[in-house]
Amino acid sequence: MNLKFVPFLIVASMIYSCEQRINSNPVVESPIFGSIVPNTYSTPINNIISAPSVTITAQPSVIIVPTSLVNPSQTILSTTIPNPTPTPTILPTVVPSVIISPTPTPIPISTFKPLPKTNIVLFDTSIRPFGVSSASSINGISKLTDILEKENYTVVVESLDTYKDLDSVDTLFILSPSIDYSTKNIQIIKDFIDKGKKVFISGEWGGYGGFKRESVNSILKGANLVINQDVIKESSSNNYDVNDEHIFMRNIFAHPVTSSVSNIITYSSASIDLIDILGTESNKAKILATSSTTGFTVKANYYRSGFLAVSQIGNGKIIVSGDSSFILDSDTNSNGTPNINEGGNKNIILNMLKW
Repeated sequence: MNLKFVPFLIVASMIYSCEQRINSNPVVESPIFGSIVPNTYSTPINNIISAPSVTITAQPSVIIVPTSLVNPSQTILSTTIPNPTPTPTILPTVVPSVIISPTPTPIPISTFKPLPKTNIVLFDTSIRPFGVSSASSINGISKLTDILEKENYTVVVESLDTYKDLDSVDTLFILSPSIDYSTKNIQIIKDFIDKGKKVFISGEWGGYGGFKRESVNSILKGANLVINQDVIKESSSNNYDVNDEHIFMRNIFAHPVTSSVSNIITYSSASIDLIDILGTESNKAKILATSSTTGFTVKANYYRSGFLAVSQIGNGKIIVSGDSSFILDSDTNSNGTPNINEGGNKNIILNMLKW
């Protein structure tokens, strides 16, 4: 061997020996920045790491700066900041004193149910209308009876003492009684009204035909009405026909009973008054028709006397006229027309039955 190649062989041998030693003992590479990354950060340190959540309390808070924003070798910084939400001042609540009254025991209220409406009308003969004791005492209503039957009403002419089914009657007619009602029958009539029924009562002028007004006025008293013992007259010929007692009633006041009625024609009537004007609201008593300002009564001698009135007592109704002549068959002024067909006379009765 040529000795000039010996140094090269020695150097090559040494290099080979070093490589073998390196391969058998690998050296751990140092991390970037020369520090060990904590296990809590699994994301490579050169990426942005989300900051842990911070809880703010009423005490001063600590902000933790994540290592992703600084060099890991630097110390973690902290700072104190004031509470961003100040604690509100709580004022005491003033509760006003309350006086608690005992709850009164409610009074049971009974619901009134009126009897069913019927088309039966009863003309009572027990009080001897017009001074006659038999049923013929009101034969003067044949024209009215015909009118009612054409309107599908059932007309019964009988004594209140003998009629057995008063609850089936819708309207009771009491025409010009010549005897007083008994206390028993007065109460029967009041009970009839309390059940939601209607009563029509007609008076008579100046006690004509033995007219007894005491018992009917005892019924009317509860309705705040009274029939006077007098006669209405007219001083102006413009307001009467034939004579000063055959009167045109033109002062008509609005009400269901006077619907479409512009005048009432009657002969020799007593007057009707309200008993107590202050009590009219409680029972709804109203004068519906009066004589004119030139009218007067013989006994009382005052003007504008009432002829027709109504009153409500609970669910019951009372209608009263100073005289019955306006609904009779008679032809008082001899013009060939029955009284019932004069003026608005007929409509008063029909309206009353429908009211």
